[in-house]
Amino acid sequence: MNSRILITILIVIIILEGVFIAYLTVPALGGTQQTSRSNSIFSYTNTERFVANYSEFNAVIANDTEANASQSYRASWVLSVSNGLAFSNGNLTESEAQIAIAPVGPNEALSIPTLIVQERADGLLRVEYYAQNWPNTYGLILYNSTRSDLFGSNSNVTLEFISTGPPSEVNPQIAPRPNGNLSILDGGSKLVLDYPIAWASIDSLYFYGLKGSSFNSGELKVSISQIEATSG
Repeated sequence: MNSRILITILIVIIILEGVFIAYLTVPALGGTQQTSRSNSIFSYTNTERFVANYSEFNAVIANDTEANASQSYRASWVLSVSNGLAFSNGNLTESEAQIAIAPVGPNEALSIPTLIVQERADGLLRVEYYAQNWPNTYGLILYNSTRSDLFGSNSNVTLEFISTGPPSEVNPQIAPRPNGNLSILDGGSKLVLDYPIAWASIDSLYFYGLKGSSFNSGELKVSISQIEATSG
């Protein structure tokens, strides 16, 4: 074979290898989108606040809406629960304060999907998620732990939902596909990070206690805000 032809063939092979390697190392579109998302700056708007007195948790409360939000939080949102309830030393496992957040419905059992934050005087913290019609499912425990710092002026639990798609339907018979990610935070600690869930909206808050609870002072405060993202 002519040496000039051989050299030409070798040059072509080298060029093709370079093109192939360059193709493998170019970032995919998903990587570019991820970088763009990570540079987003989130701001909180339209904050609403709710307060439940300690006496509301000393008896079982009926399945009726205790508080309606002034707007429907259908996209990304953040909800914080600040627990300033005080309790006696008795009945620690029965002194329980719960808050359920849900879309609007004729009653709580039909207001699905639902997130429940449960705090107990013995230090139990549990966050539970219901994705579909209650008779067809059990709640999914997203977080469960015993803590010594749940009650007091500096105690708070935060749920943060970042939407990635349109809201799901209310009271689905079968759990829909996730349309966003939920994070659970305690102050600066991340208890659960970016757990995929299907969510409709926050329209209603339900406050619950247990019969026999021994809360004797204080309040449970809740704040809800919309999350809006702008590119940074």
